[in-house]
Amino acid sequence: MTPWEKARRMVLEAVSPLGEEVEEIPAALRRILAEEVIAREAFPPRDRAAVDGYALCYRDTAEALPGLPSQLRVIGVVPAGDRASKKLAMGQALRIMTGAPLPDGADAVLKREDARLEGDCLLVTAPIPPGTHVIQAGREFQSGERVLEKGVLLGPSEIGLLASLGYSKVAVYRRPVAAILSIGDELVELGGGGTGVFNSNSYALAAQAAQAGALPLSLGITRDKVEDIQARMVQGLAADLLVTAGGSGGGDYDLVAEALQALEADIKFQGVALRPGKTTRFALKSGKPIFCLPGRPTAAFVAFEVLIRPAILAMMGHPRPFTPLLWAVAKREIQIRPGPPKFLPAKLFYQGDELGILPIDEGRGESLRSLAQADALAIIPEGTTVVKVGERIQVQLIKSFLS
Repeated sequence: MTPWEKARRMVLEAVSPLGEEVEEIPAALRRILAEEVIAREAFPPRDRAAVDGYALCYRDTAEALPGLPSQLRVIGVVPAGDRASKKLAMGQALRIMTGAPLPDGADAVLKREDARLEGDCLLVTAPIPPGTHVIQAGREFQSGERVLEKGVLLGPSEIGLLASLGYSKVAVYRRPVAAILSIGDELVELGGGGTGVFNSNSYALAAQAAQAGALPLSLGITRDKVEDIQARMVQGLAADLLVTAGGSGGGDYDLVAEALQALEADIKFQGVALRPGKTTRFALKSGKPIFCLPGRPTAAFVAFEVLIRPAILAMMGHPRPFTPLLWAVAKREIQIRPGPPKFLPAKLFYQGDELGILPIDEGRGESLRSLAQADALAIIPEGTTVVKVGERIQVQLIKSFLS
């Protein structure tokens, strides 16, 4: 079997970012930027007030003393959205709101709390140096400056930055379409009647694909016949990647290998040192990736997280397609049968400053219920049979956790 880390590298070497498309910025959240973003003008475009107060000129306060204040006549107000059409002459001031542009002739702001007024006369008892409580023009960025690099993941702050620059649309890498096919005579669709095993894989894998950023395309169920599997695979290859679940083992009704051969696909590996998910296969057909996962739902789930999620992220242009691995401390002893690396559903929690981990149902094997309760997959190295309390384990997050 191919070591899982090597299998993942092989997958990532076989895929590349898809083409670009232009999106409105609200739809660009969690997409990867496919262009450099350049500031079209300086921001802020002119000096602005950092506080509510009074815009004035330093020269008019240079000699101010507590016992001999400078006296400035307040000639009006500059609201936050005003263009500051008024211009200050010597000995004048303007009341100004936070964020409002400084009027011509002003170079400082006196905070409202520090102001003394007598009618329309502002009394200033100390010099107000230039730049006091002023947001300087171009402080955020200058005209023509590169603000965002190509390959950046667009989160809420990046979306806000794009909007502040006046960008309503932006070029991003295309989301891959992921075709998903379930294989097995025993499978039945939800609400379809009859008896059998509900086709949970199509729904779980579609949800995982969507969560990773892909556009899932369900191909439904196909029966255990090589020609049927091959025909559905051909249909699925109209998408950007194909994911099958079921039929990947070596049993009499595990026919995926024959279907791949009939398809003349370039098989890269057949079996991964990964529990659950060791019968996972990976192939390419006309440059498009085909992932053939086991039919057992937990095995399909884990194989997706380890191998397919990084592939989808890489196809979207993500600069870091790996899910970050964390270190956590075992809070109870974990006993494991010897074998390939084990990805064990687990709960995470903080105990003081320490990230702790508790496995879920490790004695009863894998179950979808365990995955539903889990925050992460604990990665137990090959050959390990016991993880003692207090030992550190690497974990891969599968959802966020709050405690």
